[in-house]
Amino acid sequence: MKRNILLALTTITMTFALLFSAAGQVKQSAPQAAPKPDTDSATHRRVARTLLPCKNTGGHQDVSKNMQVTNISSKTITANTLVYYSATDGDKDSVYPSSDIAPGKTGVIHGKAGQNYTCQAWAFLP
Repeated sequence: MKRNILLALTTITMTFALLFSAAGQVKQSAPQAAPKPDTDSATHRRVARTLLPCKNTGGHQDVSKNMQVTNISSKTITANTLVYYSATDGDKDSVYPSSDIAPGKTGVIHGKAGQNYTCQAWAFLP
């Protein structure tokens, strides 16, 4: 009887010791890819994220979201420059403007249909 109690206590002690040592180990996550540098791959020039004022143009937008984006930078946003946007209704994407947007001018980008939202837009300009 004494031997069975000693065996049970030893088993319980070893179980808790192994449990605590396993719980205390640091979990290693999978290695993550290195972030891409902010460079223009064609010319290897440094590019900067430029925030663009974005406005809900209102009206009936059940076909696509029409967001008014103003270029406040000193550089033209060309038609082959991706403009990224995020709207409060959960819509986010990147699109090409339909035409160049000169400094100080406004252009329209389109997203998924939505009525009540506010938006943020940005582009990476050299």
